[in-house]
Amino acid sequence: MKKETDAKRWLCIWVVLFAAGILGVSALTAWLDPFFHYHAPREGYYYTLDNERAQNDGILRHFDYDAVITGTSMCQNFRTSEFDALFGTNAVKTCFAGATYREISDRLERAFASSGVRYVVRSLDLSYLISGTDEMRTDMGEYPEWLYNDALPDDIRYLYNLDVLSGYTLPMLAERLRGTPGGMTPFDEYAAWYRYKHFGTEEVQSAMDRSADSGQVAQKHMEEEDREKLHANLQQNILPQIREHPETTFFLFVPPVSVAFWKEQYLAGNALYWIEALDEAMRLLLPYENVRLFCFSADESITMEPDNYCDNGHYGPWINTMILESFYADDAAYRVTEDNRESMIGRMKELYAEP
Repeated sequence: MKKETDAKRWLCIWVVLFAAGILGVSALTAWLDPFFHYHAPREGYYYTLDNERAQNDGILRHFDYDAVITGTSMCQNFRTSEFDALFGTNAVKTCFAGATYREISDRLERAFASSGVRYVVRSLDLSYLISGTDEMRTDMGEYPEWLYNDALPDDIRYLYNLDVLSGYTLPMLAERLRGTPGGMTPFDEYAAWYRYKHFGTEEVQSAMDRSADSGQVAQKHMEEEDREKLHANLQQNILPQIREHPETTFFLFVPPVSVAFWKEQYLAGNALYWIEALDEAMRLLLPYENVRLFCFSADESITMEPDNYCDNGHYGPWINTMILESFYADDAAYRVTEDNRESMIGRMKELYAEP
């Protein structure tokens, strides 16, 4: 009888210890909260920002800010410190590599629901300008939807996530025990990829050289079906926020991809198609007084300089700096208006849609 009683006692002890361990793991993750699902960063701990799709929603929920820089990889090299210095703001940068318009729009909804937003910086990327209104990247892995909602049962996937525990929670605790000062990855560095790239490489120069003499290729025009798709995309994923938040200034810009990109499109017969798509997007956006629309693609001093690029599309951080300075100066060379839209589009056609 005594042995049976001892066995039950030890079983109870192990159950209690196991339950305490499980609860301790979840409590530690919730306390430190490396993805900011419940709260802003705690003082004394260092938070590494390196997972946009897991951390951006929490940043927009719980941080103190009045400006948002968002978009694709074309925006990852922006420095919030530069924007803050120009506009007197407290900006956050929440970009999403390879994002569709829907993904960016969804997270901006979070920003508007959580904070007073004075400024939004957002890129108008060609890649998903004409796409389904609800299109998402299927090749980016699973989206952490369990971090985007307030359903408590979904929090299990966060609180008992081995990747979160081993990759974030325990290292944060270890750094604290080692005496590492608290803080966070600066937004200037968050997702900034330029440090790992080489600009003006032989490959970029070669691509530009190959595009210099491409011969004449017939260019296709936008069809009505594409126009309707573009309209639907902007009507769902950009224009509602512009209309609903007249107090917010939206800096929207066309990223200045290189001439090599445009010549690739020309050789495929698509250069004129994309320029017409940009023109149509401009028509839809220009009527709104709180939109500041900029296009840098008509400036060949940018797009035809190989040292500005690490590949056919991605430019260096000095271009991001120039873009922000152009916003602040309201630079007439790049600001798109009703008066200069046709001439700017015409110049792009001359540069990229003609042999």
